[in-house]
Amino acid sequence: MAAEIKVDDLEALWRSGAVDLPTVAIQYAEAAAKTHASAVGESSAFSRSEGGMGPLHPVFKRLRDTFQDRVLVRTHDNLISAGRALTKIADGFATTDRLNAAQLNEYADFKTGIETGPAYERPPSVPEAPSSGDPHPEDSGGHPGPN
Repeated sequence: MAAEIKVDDLEALWRSGAVDLPTVAIQYAEAAAKTHASAVGESSAFSRSEGGMGPLHPVFKRLRDTFQDRVLVRTHDNLISAGRALTKIADGFATTDRLNAAQLNEYADFKTGIETGPAYERPPSVPEAPSSGDPHPEDSGGHPGPN
């Protein structure tokens, strides 16, 4: 017996891809931006009184860059990709499978409501998550990403 897909299932799948995952991705982008900004002033934090940088500076920089690139940025990117995939799956199923006309109209109305509804429903945009190779804030004169 095949599982029956209902419009509520597609709405939940589409909402997850269009609203929930991008909302979480925003948090990872903000964390990446704040981690990236932590490079500001690190020279003074690791400088030795006799000159030069202390031995922990390269260890800290490598740890920060690895956390930023492999955890924060990669998770951000994966959340965005997964969200796009979920919305495509929901749309594809709705238009090519056996939803009847009434359910298909209900699904279209649901999506339109979120896409044109209040800003808290669907994030207007998800910022890029800066990687460790991007210019640091002191190099560009500003602060990358969200505050």
